[in-house]
Amino acid sequence: RLGFHVYLSRYLYDFLKLPLVQQHNYAYVEFGHRLGGYRLDDSSIDSTSSVWQEKVHHTLVHKFACNRWRYVLSVGEKNAWNNRARILNRKKLAGKVLRLPWSDTETALNNSGRSNNNTGDMTTTNVLESLSYQWRELVVFLKRCITTRPRALLFDKYIKLGYEKIYVGSQTYRDVKLSYLVELSLFGRDFVLMDPSEIIMKTKTQVLFHISNQKRMKELFSKEDMNATEFKMGNNKNKYIQTCCGKVSLTYRNKSIIGYIIDVSQGRWKILPANNKFIHKAPLIFDGEKKDYIYPTNGQYIIDEYWPIRILLSFKGRGVRFTFNRIAYKIIRSDQYKLLHNCSS
Repeated sequence: RLGFHVYLSRYLYDFLKLPLVQQHNYAYVEFGHRLGGYRLDDSSIDSTSSVWQEKVHHTLVHKFACNRWRYVLSVGEKNAWNNRARILNRKKLAGKVLRLPWSDTETALNNSGRSNNNTGDMTTTNVLESLSYQWRELVVFLKRCITTRPRALLFDKYIKLGYEKIYVGSQTYRDVKLSYLVELSLFGRDFVLMDPSEIIMKTKTQVLFHISNQKRMKELFSKEDMNATEFKMGNNKNKYIQTCCGKVSLTYRNKSIIGYIIDVSQGRWKILPANNKFIHKAPLIFDGEKKDYIYPTNGQYIIDEYWPIRILLSFKGRGVRFTFNRIAYKIIRSDQYKLLHNCSS
């Protein structure tokens, strides 16, 4: 990037944030006469004309920015933009992997090329580029899954993940090819990055994970300054977070309510119910013999049903199938969230 590129990007961003009346006033009254042919006055156009109802065309805005850069900005201001561009150019691109997440593999790759000059370095570079590409592809895929509604055709279907037969309902169910490189990056060799309580089933060819909360998903799927499970949505006036998490059905005063598991704090689930008031419950314990969770029957809020995020991984890059619950919320304060029900499972 050059300093002009960064300046231009900021100029367009600021201009589009202006109210339409100010955009028109700047384009057709204050600045239009400098460019020629774009000045409009009362004799040539009235307030009901469509030009006053539409946004200023981007080619005009680009001309305004270029004119200001050439004739208005001082040398010092231009140098400041150039310095800003140099800072940005030194930053690592989001999603680009610069170091293999498993040091032993990197050593093996480099050792394999010692007999042929720089073959080892080229091998590592190729692996890094491949991993970067695959990781960005996964981020795009998961964003599409999380920010769009589940497939209506699957609502009444049952699917099998490992030994579990699951009613899909409002959950999102998808499957995707996951390369062995990405598998190692996300879960570690022999799944060392996973908590033992999250490994529900393991065979010679598959492993089934249950993830309870949104924060844990964010930890697992955050790589190289990109996150694949949490996205900022909306515009400046209506910003919200779209993500996924585990979900529970609670009984409170003989009424059933849905709650979303946001975090685990001090060994307890931090659950956001429909009334937007956080409650804390002890995590459910999985019974390996019965292959089901143990549901306590005491407390003011009683958990009746639990839908974790399920990830069924087939070893050595054979793909992954998963179910999750979409959730959208606005952050009012650090300790206060507001659910957006239309965008939640």
